[in-house]
Amino acid sequence: DTKHPHLHILYNRVRYDTTLVPDRNERLRNMRICRELKQEYGLTFSRGKEQVATERLHGPEQLRHRIYNHLRELLSDCTSWTALAEELIKRQVVTTFVYRGGDPTKEIQGVTFTLEGHTFKASQVDRKFSYGRLSQRIEQNRLRLAMIERIRNYTDEQRPQVASILQKLEAEKQQQSEPPHRNLSIAGKPLTKEQIEMLRDGEPIFVRGTQSEGYVVMDDRLQMAWVYRDDPRDWVEYGKYTMRRMDRDRIEAGYVVRALVKWWGGATARPYLWKENASDTTYRESWDDPREPRPSQNQKQQDRPRRFITPKKKSRGPSR
Repeated sequence: DTKHPHLHILYNRVRYDTTLVPDRNERLRNMRICRELKQEYGLTFSRGKEQVATERLHGPEQLRHRIYNHLRELLSDCTSWTALAEELIKRQVVTTFVYRGGDPTKEIQGVTFTLEGHTFKASQVDRKFSYGRLSQRIEQNRLRLAMIERIRNYTDEQRPQVASILQKLEAEKQQQSEPPHRNLSIAGKPLTKEQIEMLRDGEPIFVRGTQSEGYVVMDDRLQMAWVYRDDPRDWVEYGKYTMRRMDRDRIEAGYVVRALVKWWGGATARPYLWKENASDTTYRESWDDPREPRPSQNQKQQDRPRRFITPKKKSRGPSR
């Protein structure tokens, strides 16, 4: 990467006492340490993927960025999952919905995108493209389009009164919807937009003050904070799941938590877990946010996307 200032770090994995420094989870540990250093010294976080030099990417990374560009291009106009999947298939991207327990009659847990044989979870393409956030954006598009059509049906006499509203709605189409960020500070240091987003997504941030340092965790609505001296992402047994210690503590405190739990086959999942009462000995769980109103059964059937299957090529018989 000769076009950018950079450095190479060489290190010896053999200690002076001849023991070997373990390399287990080396990439994950490096990512965590780099993130903590950025937070501690106020270094720059990358902002989106718009400035990525795609011509320098290779293999799965290039495919993932192509999917990202397709989603960014299409999302502002799509008012349903069906429409989005149809547009993606035109670009050789296959959309597959992940159902709870693998049963298509149950609720959708997530979505994956496949391009040239490589499959990515929606959140792996970009955190803002998780299934929940994509669904929220599609619903916003649908409501905005309905409002625009309603305004356009007004009479000529009424149009001047709503012209400014129409212009505002059209302008919003060009903007990516993002949750509002509060002005938060910890230990006298204002938090960056990236740090607030990490807290909202259930990730800890490392903060160093003048007299102390530690990891900070908050609930997803940024109302309550927990401070740990050591990394709170270690695994603990709690109820039916193995989860992060920080998730257990927030559940015990009475909050609804989208916990990271160990799943079958070595995978992980993100169900919502909470206690109805502080005295309860077990927690409840749901794949949908229990604080949000649940749609009716008829609405679920209307919103259920069609399954997209790539047609098989017809055989022309044996060659002669």
